[in-house]
Amino acid sequence: MDDLQVVPDQTLDDLIVVCSSDSYEKLDAGIQGMINDGHSASQVITQMHEKLIEKEDLSDKQKAVIFEKLAVSERLQNIILGKQDVDHGLYQSG
Repeated sequence: MDDLQVVPDQTLDDLIVVCSSDSYEKLDAGIQGMINDGHSASQVITQMHEKLIEKEDLSDKQKAVIFEKLAVSERLQNIILGKQDVDHGLYQSG
């Protein structure tokens, strides 16, 4: 993996905290922040998956809740499906 593409661990940890909240608005804002920082949605998902699988301080149920929140994030789904374009790190409805 190219170091420029790697999402920093602290950024992923922050997203895990956001996913632990009950706010989808905070989750969308956290994802948008990562995109604005130039991280690709697929890279975020890949690294989150790896990080969550390895986390021993979360139960399987807690991990499942976080994965579910990521899966139902409308912003993340739209970016992945190409319904929203990311141009130079800026979000644009498309």
